[in-house]
Amino acid sequence: ITPDLTFLALSLILFDGLARTKEKPGVLWTAGLALACLMRPNGIILAASLLLAVAWRSPRRALGLGMLGLSPWAAWLVRNRLVSGSLTDYTSHWRSAAVAFENPAQQFLHGVRLLTSLFGEGLLGLGDFPAPLPLAAAAVALFLAGRGALSLIRDKEEAWIMALAGYCVLT
Repeated sequence: ITPDLTFLALSLILFDGLARTKEKPGVLWTAGLALACLMRPNGIILAASLLLAVAWRSPRRALGLGMLGLSPWAAWLVRNRLVSGSLTDYTSHWRSAAVAFENPAQQFLHGVRLLTSLFGEGLLGLGDFPAPLPLAAAAVALFLAGRGALSLIRDKEEAWIMALAGYCVLT
């Protein structure tokens, strides 16, 4: 649990730093990006989302920050390959999870159950209601969240919001 809380705090600090610097973060922010990649496997998704936001305003800056921020992660992958023969231990987990993609109907039903559980039953507290109500409420909540993120991006043209929305969708 502790690494998850630390990663969450670091993620929020990185998003806040990106918002405060108007998508032009510095070296300290980049060090946080590198730390996120080393802390959790989905740190690379966080890094990609944040670097995309920087690239929205300044592609050259994003390239430099990306090279600087991702180099410790790349070095760690090389170290893993030399020591254990695998880039990351998660590859065996990913391979076993890929089997489920063979059945699209099963994936769809799993997605519906997950959506209902997280948003309908959990977020909105509709666990005691019949099945269609939590699912419908979850769909409405996700629609409104997506619409809100898109309107913020369109109206304010702040790329960090796009990065936050992308990260939330991908994880």
